[in-house]
Amino acid sequence: QLASNMDDFDIDDFVANILDDNEEEKQAMMSREIQLLKQQLAEQKEHYEQIMQKKKLVNEANEHDREFWNDIDEKCQSDPDYVMSLVTKNAISMFDADKRGKTLLLIAARWGAYDIVQLCINLGANLGHKDQKGR
Repeated sequence: QLASNMDDFDIDDFVANILDDNEEEKQAMMSREIQLLKQQLAEQKEHYEQIMQKKKLVNEANEHDREFWNDIDEKCQSDPDYVMSLVTKNAISMFDADKRGKTLLLIAARWGAYDIVQLCINLGANLGHKDQKGR
């Protein structure tokens, strides 16, 4: 008797009935999944834009006069916290250089201002940069 029932069984009809019964539920679930993915994408896009804005601020070179660089040179020796505050305020970037090609990293290294050197490295300063004299 089981064999005769199996002969009458149509797997395609069975699957179609299950799909029909669950179609609305599936659509609702897929809609929730799509909304969740859209939300995650929007959050990732916002995070990416924030990172790119910070990178832009850090990677843009600024023009500074001789007095500014003299102050940086002096403060690397006497007040490294002041210099680091200029970096965090984006008053100086890792790409800024004086007329001789000296960057903050080179000046800080010259004076042994380890905290400033470390900050420059962490912010992506060019470790291979050399001044006009090749130093």
